[in-house]
Amino acid sequence: MDFEKRTVRVLASLETVREGGATVVRSKVPKTPKSRREVPLSRMAIEVLRRQRVAQAERRLALGGSWGDEGLVFPNPATGEAWRPDAFSAGFGRLIARSGLPKVSFHGLRHGFASIQLKAGTPLTVVSGLLGHSSVGITGDVYSHILDGMKAQVADRLDAIFDKATARAKSGL
Repeated sequence: MDFEKRTVRVLASLETVREGGATVVRSKVPKTPKSRREVPLSRMAIEVLRRQRVAQAERRLALGGSWGDEGLVFPNPATGEAWRPDAFSAGFGRLIARSGLPKVSFHGLRHGFASIQLKAGTPLTVVSGLLGHSSVGITGDVYSHILDGMKAQVADRLDAIFDKATARAKSGL
């Protein structure tokens, strides 16, 4: 995390594996070189993350030596260690259910982000880079339904440009 630059760097992902009869969570290198990336954060996200850092420091002090300090942004609050991905997903699902929001998986937030950005006009190449896709083609294929729906907007923008030019020509400018 870089609070000054308002970015987070994706350097690893977590996986659950069986080792010696036990289930463990371990860090692994992301799938592709483009998966290792820097993602910009909104001011609102930075404020939430600053509050999280303070709460995490307080929790670390309260737990003393039993806190598993792995430098995670959102560790398991009971231990400070990495969440098991299935436990995190289940906890997220319970949180969404209590909130009254429509049911969505944690991974669904990623799709929501991409969809909102594309509908807002963020270039496909930028969205692809933020998602860490290995190619823009993958992003285009996954979100083609959104891109298809935006085709009419292209024609509407062209009409607006021509309308403005026609109005300027009629006014003698």
